[in-house]
Amino acid sequence: MLAPLFHLSQSDVHLLIKLHIPLGDLGNSELLVEDGILYFTAPPYYLRLELPGDVLETDDHIQFKLENSDLFVTLTKAEPGQIFKDLDLLSKFIIKPTKTDPSAMKGGIKMLDASVEKEPEEHKYEWFNGLKTSEDEESSFIQLGSYSYGFANSKQGLFTSKEELSLPIDLPDPDHCPPNRRRSLQLNSVRDHFSPEHYIADFCEPEASAAALSAVVPWMCQQKRETDEHPEGALRPPLTDEHRHRLIVLADHRLPLLPPVNSSSADELDRTYLYLGLLDLLLAFTHDFCAREGDENTESAWVIVKLASTLSWLEVRSVSFLKQARLRTVLSLSSCPLQFFFNIASLN
Repeated sequence: MLAPLFHLSQSDVHLLIKLHIPLGDLGNSELLVEDGILYFTAPPYYLRLELPGDVLETDDHIQFKLENSDLFVTLTKAEPGQIFKDLDLLSKFIIKPTKTDPSAMKGGIKMLDASVEKEPEEHKYEWFNGLKTSEDEESSFIQLGSYSYGFANSKQGLFTSKEELSLPIDLPDPDHCPPNRRRSLQLNSVRDHFSPEHYIADFCEPEASAAALSAVVPWMCQQKRETDEHPEGALRPPLTDEHRHRLIVLADHRLPLLPPVNSSSADELDRTYLYLGLLDLLLAFTHDFCAREGDENTESAWVIVKLASTLSWLEVRSVSFLKQARLRTVLSLSSCPLQFFFNIASLN
């Protein structure tokens, strides 16, 4: 079953849900609101949504309207005037389907013929293959000898079990490199790969980078336009269907939880590291967007990985201030071969 694209909005009295179902079989469709959960099915679409607030669940307070390939569902709020929060965080409200054991779905008992004798299998010795360790042994080895990294510093042992993941990573032996060494290794790499002659183009052909210097990322362009139209306060950039699709797909991935806002100082420090890591990714994306002047590029993913130390060097706890995060990005720019205009770094 497919999860349809959907959009949540609200007024003072109603919660509006827009479902995009171009292939839906409306003859076999069903929609039910019960205990704060919306159930919708119209093969091949299926959606189970936790509503962001209390609504009236009786049929006379639910309205439907079909336009083209979109189904509009209007629900009445239980308390008029109540503001539902985070309506743009679509993955927050999707309820993931529970996975069942395939073996549990097979019922019945199979009767075997007692007269059938099973022939003994000949054991084959694999003399030329290495010894195979069990999953328990491998996982215990990973837990004892590796360090944490990744989102919220929650990953461990990924590169030991899947060596191909380390191909875009510059950090050598990522699973066994302690966090306090990652920063020094990156600085040594920048020092070894930095070439002053690489940036002569900035002085010889300044017009070559003029378009990149004047490029504006989409959300800044949208913010400027809305600020001009609404001087009292700019609105958030609207989500596109592509953004909504990515949020729906993201709901199927298991992500670690953030520390609570009012928590210990250690948890607050982890939250700071996490936000600075997200800033590192945004700076890398912004620089790549300006360098390619907004055009689609198949190498953008590789460039972003190389520019963001959070990805290429797995640096999670190396910076604790905004200035340090920006400096870290500039250092990565100075040794990245595809980003040959150093003055573009001033955009960050």
